Amino acid sequence: METDKRGVLNLLLIEDDAGLVELITSNLEELGFSVMSAVSGVEALAHLKKQTPDLMLLDYSLPDINGKELIETLIKQQTPPPPFIITTGQGNERIAVDMMKLGAMDYLTKDILFLEKLPDVVKRVVKEIESEGKLRQAEDALKESEEQYRAVVDNIGDYIMRYDKKFKHIYANKLALEATGLPMDQYIGKTHRELGFPDHLCELWEKNIKLVFDTGKQQNIEFDVELAEGKMDLELQLNPEFAVDGSVKTVIGRSRDITSRRQAGIEKRKLESQLHQAQKMESIGILAGGIAHDFNNILTAIMGFSQLLLTEVKKGSTMEDDINEILTASIRARDLISQVLVFARQSNTEIGPMRVDLIATEALQLIRSSVPTSIKIKSIIESKSRIIGNPIQCHQIIMNLCTNAAYAMEKEGGILEIRIQDADTNDNAVIVGLGLKQDDYIKIIVKDTGDGIPPNIIGSIFDPYFTSKPIGEGTGMGLSVVHGIVESYGGKITVNSKPQKGTELTIFIPVTKHDEKRVVESKKELPTGTENILVVDDELSITNIFDRTLRSLGYSVTKRNSSIEALELFRSKSNSFDLVITDMAMPNMTGDNLAIKMIAIKPTIPIILCTGYSKTISDEKAFKIGIKAFVQKPIVNTDLAETIRTVLDDANKRA
Repeated sequence: METDKRGVLNLLLIEDDAGLVELITSNLEELGFSVMSAVSGVEALAHLKKQTPDLMLLDYSLPDINGKELIETLIKQQTPPPPFIITTGQGNERIAVDMMKLGAMDYLTKDILFLEKLPDVVKRVVKEIESEGKLRQAEDALKESEEQYRAVVDNIGDYIMRYDKKFKHIYANKLALEATGLPMDQYIGKTHRELGFPDHLCELWEKNIKLVFDTGKQQNIEFDVELAEGKMDLELQLNPEFAVDGSVKTVIGRSRDITSRRQAGIEKRKLESQLHQAQKMESIGILAGGIAHDFNNILTAIMGFSQLLLTEVKKGSTMEDDINEILTASIRARDLISQVLVFARQSNTEIGPMRVDLIATEALQLIRSSVPTSIKIKSIIESKSRIIGNPIQCHQIIMNLCTNAAYAMEKEGGILEIRIQDADTNDNAVIVGLGLKQDDYIKIIVKDTGDGIPPNIIGSIFDPYFTSKPIGEGTGMGLSVVHGIVESYGGKITVNSKPQKGTELTIFIPVTKHDEKRVVESKKELPTGTENILVVDDELSITNIFDRTLRSLGYSVTKRNSSIEALELFRSKSNSFDLVITDMAMPNMTGDNLAIKMIAIKPTIPIILCTGYSKTISDEKAFKIGIKAFVQKPIVNTDLAETIRTVLDDANKRA
């Protein structure tokens, strides 16, 4: 195997997560590896052409090719891949089996314990390779390197001292003498106290030196000293030097600067914490996607049947009002799902003119139903000004600030106050002090009467992943998200908190003179047709509502609740259908794959793809497949009717 000039083992880390690269590199360098990294398969292949590492740590999911494709590429190039360990965030047993067949030495899932398990796995793999005779030369070089390293550390770069039983110095190396600025003859024979060191350090050193003389055992202590260039963290190792009769003759002290190591440890723990929080957020995102899909399917049925009922009930009746209430509640539920997806970073947002007071009023309804009765909510909403923003993001601002305030008063109760007003001349100095330009602003204030934020953490509350809540009760993303949204709107957020007197957060956002975008319901008749439509969805309620709706518009409808059955039917009667409407997420065969197979059978068939939520399909991908329209559930009947008519008319023009 190839090693560098020092005999250090070379390891190629192939990983596209920058934070994880830093953590893994730190761990592996402690094992004696020289770590090189690549962030993609292409970069890794280029590196392997220049140099073959002793070991490769390969992430299965890369931005360009996956780990399996990378290894297969090396094999096709008749370039035997170096020994490698595969890592993956998916925890898929099939991936593990496939990679083991290609020669992987081991398989690691990137879960919370990943960094703890990594060193043991790497050590075990190195031993396995060594037992096959592949690491013998590198092992010898590494041992020789370690011996040379120890010799250097024992004699250079450390403060070396020797003490007698009265704590007097009987030896000091050059570095120790330079630290005191004294020549040897003025240093030898003096204690730390006589040399002018602080009393608390002298007591610490003397206590541990005495322990070595009394027990004959090594003692290790850490401390910091104030120097002209700043504070230095030091580690002192005290070792016994034995006389012929077995008694401790002298104590040898070896002190070293660990300032950088301590700081690196702090940064490492911070990165590990951020990785843990990022994994939690990823899990929340996966959960949010599943919730969105199921809820949007349910809402499709609720909204669809409600809209059908509206066509049958008497206009102006109580029944019509009741059904409209159901529709209104369904729309709020749909918007709530959108809020969950935004929080979990699963959805893009559009911005435009909007009124903050309307969003705040709706958010407060949710907050009132979720906070303990011991917390009184006081709202003072005086401004009707508009901002350029997104309703979901604005809702998120209000919810995050109010839930944080409520959490601060959870045990003792108190008053949660939210105030929305236009900034006035009294706020000008604050606005200028925040670096904002002179303009008209809306001011959002959220106050609580809780314990307040401790001064030592108040400067970190807007940092990503920072949380003062116990493990399991907070992601550390709430205030960071709020801060990011406010800044993106050209605004600022400030915090004022006093111990035992509560916290007040104030937001300034520039207002706009533009009118709100309003969706005006069209009263025109829904477009109709007589074509034959095949509807495919694994949810019976969805196919039923499509059937009822489309038949009411004059279409002939065939339903299937299995994508496999739908394909079999289409294969035998493709000319019987003018249009296919299919769901995306279905068992056995997804909607996009069903569309591909149907288009292969009948290239002219127009297909509309529907989904409650899917991370694997997009407008661009859908149209590339040949799908003519792509719509999100829950679907308003007006949108469905117009989309169907547009797709069919376009298909007729092309015929």
